[in-house]
Amino acid sequence: MFFYKEFLCLCLVLLMILIIQINSLKKIMMR
Repeated sequence: MFFYKEFLCLCLVLLMILIIQINSLKKIMMR
């Protein structure tokens, strides 16, 4: 169970990073 929680946490962090990257890319594309 611990491994599952850790994996879920890691996925959440990666998802947040991905969203930030996409937002940055959109800002660059808008110019």
